[in-house]
This record gives sequence, structure tokens and C-alpha cells, in this order.
Amino acid sequence: MKSGKEVCLTSNNKNFKIITGAVENYKSPISVYINITSWLTVTKKVKDVNSLIKEYRWIVRQFLKNNSYVKEYFTVNNIVDLRINPTGIRGKKPTFFELEINLYQSGELYPLVKPKHSNIKDLKPILQKIVNDLIILPIFVENSNFEFQLTKIIKDCEEQGIC
Repeated sequence: MKSGKEVCLTSNNKNFKIITGAVENYKSPISVYINITSWLTVTKKVKDVNSLIKEYRWIVRQFLKNNSYVKEYFTVNNIVDLRINPTGIRGKKPTFFELEINLYQSGELYPLVKPKHSNIKDLKPILQKIVNDLIILPIFVENSNFEFQLTKIIKDCEEQGIC
């Protein structure tokens, strides 16, 4: 039986925890997953939380389908799962944020011929660039709707009058 392997990626933004890996055969993975977690607080008033979550899921999915760097290594078929608790957003409390992305390596002859990046460790710099430079920074950090932090504890509790 083949087993998987996880590799932690370092984030340029310390408010995110990033884990990537292959579920089955990490020495020659057909697909890899990226799991990005954080705690978020909404900075602007949101009317419809569910439509906002759907919009960001769609933005990430479209980005992965249209970006030339991603298409160089992975197929346009991907799975994007964005989980944000809508009740936490409404209550102005930190709520858990999880973005899971499954990417499938490109190459029509993949099962017969090993691809250029056949090991999960070979894919690490590619995944690092996709996550840090192309997903986290432009889609989530530069967006003024959310503020991210690594832990649930509010850093500025004195300003909010909680402490």
C-alpha cells in the first residue's frame, strides 16, 4: 500500500499556516493538496456572508484555471474548498478560515512516463510560489474585507475593550 506525505510551506505572511502533500504516492504524485488555515475577522460590514464565501471560492477557482504559471505544472481540473463559518463573520468575532485546494499534475502520458516534478519535495518551490505570491497575497491579504491572524486570540483586545 502506498502512503502519503505532508510538507509544511513557509508563508510570507505569518498569519497563515500552510501544509501541502500528496495523499497516495508522494514519490510520484498524480495530485497534490494545499491546505491553508488561519483565523479571520471581517473589517467591513458584509450584507450576505454566504455569497461572499461563494465569490471567494469562485475567485480562487478561476485564478487556478486561468493562471499561466499554474497551468504550466497542473491541469485546469482542480478542487477548491473554502470553509468559513458564516455565524462568526456576523458576530464580528474571529472565525476559522480553511482553504483546501487539490491540484492534478499535467501531462497526458503521466501514468506511463514520470513527469519533470515527480516527487512532492520537487514540487515544494512551485507550490510555495503559487500559494504565497499568487493566492494568499493578491486574493486574501490585499483584500480589505478580512484581517487574518494565526491564532483565535485577538491581539488588540485593549483597543476593543475586551481585556
